[in-house]
Amino acid sequence: MPILVALLLIAFGAIAEAAGLKSGVVTFFGDPVFALFVGLLGAYLLAWRTLPNERVGEAMNEGFDATGQILLITGLGGSLGAVITETGLQDILGGFFSAEAVTPILLTILLAWLIAAVLHLAIGSISVGAITAAGILAPYWMASKSLR
Repeated sequence: MPILVALLLIAFGAIAEAAGLKSGVVTFFGDPVFALFVGLLGAYLLAWRTLPNERVGEAMNEGFDATGQILLITGLGGSLGAVITETGLQDILGGFFSAEAVTPILLTILLAWLIAAVLHLAIGSISVGAITAAGILAPYWMASKSLR
């Protein structure tokens, strides 16, 4: 039920936006972050009413453990991408992917994989390496695609 409520709120927001309905209330309730929060709150209240307190605590700990790791890895990838951007390495790596470089698509894919692999070896996390490589290369790839 909590998942269904969250999905209905998100769908309502998307349909209202597609229909051109511009309202602060509709935008607020249709926002995916708010909808997922309502779903989380509903799941917690449902579990609190139906399960023993120790089981609710165990479920919350398991959920925080899983989401905490995901948020940590994603945040680390984003911050590493920002560090690479500030040091100027993004311009060097991104130059390989610009429209002027005239690199074939296979070479572009191999270079993206190589950057992700080097970051994986340096950091130890595949996810962080992939997220960081995507953050570095996406602007250049999109720019070269729009010029074709």
